[in-house]
Amino acid sequence: MFEICIKTTFSSAHRLRGYEGSCKNLHGHNWSVNAYIKSDKLDNLGMVKDFRDLKSVINKIVSELDHKDINELSQFSEKNPTSENLAVYLFERFSEKINDKNVRVSRVTVGESSKTEVSYWKE
Repeated sequence: MFEICIKTTFSSAHRLRGYEGSCKNLHGHNWSVNAYIKSDKLDNLGMVKDFRDLKSVINKIVSELDHKDINELSQFSEKNPTSENLAVYLFERFSEKINDKNVRVSRVTVGESSKTEVSYWKE
């Protein structure tokens, strides 16, 4: 089994609805995103998937969040834009674009600071 990782970042603001602390106020983060892709086999070039292609896909997805108030996006109109919910959202979006018969997104990790991150995966 092979697992590769694509890393990117984006900046955005959010506020946590129903939270009794300072994060209930609008504030921003420089988010980090690590997307992990697994495969049992390599392609004819000896790769899981071309890093350039994967970077292009993940960067397009995170560009929809970059420099936005995440609370104002339709996908977070009902869900709180927590790191956990962002990880699920990014996992699902990336999986839609990447998964095929040979490769699949295995995990997405989202960090809102250098000291905190959350991972989401499906077993």
